[in-house]
Amino acid sequence: MGRVCGRQEGTTIALQRVAMTMVALLPQQLNVAPLGEALGVPEDGDAMAQEHEEKLQKLMEEAETFVQIKGGKKPRVLMVEWLDPLFLGTKGWMREIVEAAGGQVVETLDGEMNEEVDVVILALCGLSLGKTEQELLEGHVGPWWQALLDRTGDAPVPPVYIVDGTSMFTRPTRRLLVALEWLVHVLHEPDSSWLERSEFPYKIFDRTATMIPADQAASEDKARGEMKSPEMLEIEELHRLACENKQAMYTDPATGYSVMTTYILKERQVCCGNGCRHCPYGHANVKDPSRRKNKLAGDVFLKPRRRSKGIAKDAPGGQLLWPERVKDTSAGSGDSRNLVVVFWSGGKDSFLALSFLYEAYAAEHKPMPKVVLLTTIDPDTNVVPIQNISAQTIAAQAEALELPLCLVAVGLGDAYTSAVRSALHKIPGQMRPRKKNGKTSEENEAASSVAAVVFGDLHLEDIRAWREQTFGHDFQLRFPVWQKDYQSELLPSLKELCAKTGATISFSNVDTERLGSDTEWRVGQEYDWKQIKQRNEAAAAGAAQVDLMGECGEFHTCVKFPGMI
Repeated sequence: MGRVCGRQEGTTIALQRVAMTMVALLPQQLNVAPLGEALGVPEDGDAMAQEHEEKLQKLMEEAETFVQIKGGKKPRVLMVEWLDPLFLGTKGWMREIVEAAGGQVVETLDGEMNEEVDVVILALCGLSLGKTEQELLEGHVGPWWQALLDRTGDAPVPPVYIVDGTSMFTRPTRRLLVALEWLVHVLHEPDSSWLERSEFPYKIFDRTATMIPADQAASEDKARGEMKSPEMLEIEELHRLACENKQAMYTDPATGYSVMTTYILKERQVCCGNGCRHCPYGHANVKDPSRRKNKLAGDVFLKPRRRSKGIAKDAPGGQLLWPERVKDTSAGSGDSRNLVVVFWSGGKDSFLALSFLYEAYAAEHKPMPKVVLLTTIDPDTNVVPIQNISAQTIAAQAEALELPLCLVAVGLGDAYTSAVRSALHKIPGQMRPRKKNGKTSEENEAASSVAAVVFGDLHLEDIRAWREQTFGHDFQLRFPVWQKDYQSELLPSLKELCAKTGATISFSNVDTERLGSDTEWRVGQEYDWKQIKQRNEAAAAGAAQVDLMGECGEFHTCVKFPGMI
């Protein structure tokens, strides 16, 4: 163990011969300040130490809150540093990290295993995640392992988490804080969306798995570790520090090239389409699908990259849908315009809702509102849930309408409400004027509040009631197309809209079982309500009718404007 983790005599002698100073740090604690002094940058060392301390306190407070919610009960954690012979992480920072995460350290498995275990963490020193899993599958483990898995009685078999111990737990680097943050969520909310989105290198061990060949395990290890190599971890650390310091660039350690940070890309509020390494917009404007590497993370704000000829840069956008017969009564005066957020699915219903919203403002002789489109994107698939429209298509629609777009990375799970509500509250700040350097203008610092949130619901009472209960306390809600007659109002309006804008409507998702097999229904097919009406008329007596607008989920649509691929 000394040859692996300790200071080797040969290395010490060699350093003495070249008169190089060797700094030895205690393995029980992370000494950043002395390291800064040794490197000649004491201020940086002190600043980093302070930053780490603040992060540590924040995570410990979060863990303590979780423990209090559970009545003070702390999960019992078996931290394993070696499989056979069994070596438990009960000392040093391995112990401290468990306790800081709100856990209780399991001291031993000797005797009759009278000490219960709630969670097992395999953080083997010197082994990668894939190699650790291979060791388990090939049985390179002591008798304690099977005894743990064969437990009977009321106590359930604890979940087993395999981690990259060498990179994340056993070295005195800032990654210990990253590991602590992960452990807080594992111990107290293992089913949370935080873990689903996290890129922390871990895997839950499948206790039903059978032995796999060593070469296959190595191949899987390579695939899993491809994004978390030591080089990539170094890049992530450099990028994180640059963002925290609000820097536009950092230097790639391998190439020496300057790389733009997520911070500056978010400040610019534009996806340039060049496939930037840290693009926060999920490469929304990258045309070549093979170059779209990034997925959306968090919520981001995109402003239109260009305006139509003759349209002022500070215009609210949406002129394509503003009634031609009505002149905007407040051209050039942004302060008098309402800030309105439209839930934008990318389909015909939200298209109609936006158009009817403009019609209502024009009819009331109000200034054209500042509209922001809001779309939720599943971060795992990079498409709108259920609607099956890509983030790239949504961004192209916003570009065509010349409207700003807020993309929220969330699926349809428990995190949906909080993520959307958070995004809604951030939008006013995102709409503040920015200088060329990306900073918010000091003038007109007060952000306009959201005057209304708009939905394209047609007639489903339960959906509307849920929206009112969820968002109605914080915002005024508007439903411009609610309970309007299909054949006398909505469908004729949709036809006029398509003629006016040159847009086409096609299916983005179809439920072939509900639509029936008599006619071919496919994604990409042009939406024709008359064809659906014919289907209903030809259906047998008593057969379920298909909603002409697909409001009951029979199909979903996508709007495509001229120039969109």
